[in-house]
Amino acid sequence: MADKKGAQRLRNTINSRKHRQNKLDRIRELEEKLAACEADRRKWKERAEELGWTENRGRG
Repeated sequence: MADKKGAQRLRNTINSRKHRQNKLDRIRELEEKLAACEADRRKWKERAEELGWTENRGRG
C-alpha cells in the first residue's frame, strides 16, 4: 500500500513540475508576442506621425 502511494506521489510531483514549466514557457511566449506587438505599434505610430496624423484627430 505504501509503495502505491509513493508511486502516486512521485507521478504527482513529476506532473506538477511539468505543469509549472509549461506555465513558465507560456508566459515567456506571451511576453515575446507582447514585445513584438509593442514594437509593431511603435513602428506604425511613427509612420502615422510622419504622415501628419495625430492620436486624437486624424490628420491635423
